[in-house]
Amino acid sequence: MNRRAFNFLLDWVASNREQFTNNYKGPQRFGIEEQGDPGHVLVFSTVFDAALRKEGYSPKKTRRWLAAMGKITTTPESGGRVRDMVQRRVDGARVWMVRLSLNDEMPTEQLEFQEVDDPDLPF
Repeated sequence: MNRRAFNFLLDWVASNREQFTNNYKGPQRFGIEEQGDPGHVLVFSTVFDAALRKEGYSPKKTRRWLAAMGKITTTPESGGRVRDMVQRRVDGARVWMVRLSLNDEMPTEQLEFQEVDDPDLPF
């Protein structure tokens, strides 16, 4: 399900790309492009969550999964807390935004097996 949510987000950004340009003047801007980094887009957190909810995805679960997969940038805070957003200045105001990777490659887990020599194991 989370992979489908990520695919939806990639399609959503691609089909609304003009609303992420820094000179967009329409009724609702979804976010901004980060200068010098075409592999990421910055999305206003409320817009990000609304887009996911509209398609039936849980924003909280999706963000958690995206962070675990390295698809959104996290910000460490005091007390060990990790925020799944980054802070940026937009038109002079500091706002929290979701920094989404547009790279659709997923990390692969490599499992390492260790042989265990324990006579108490039942198998």
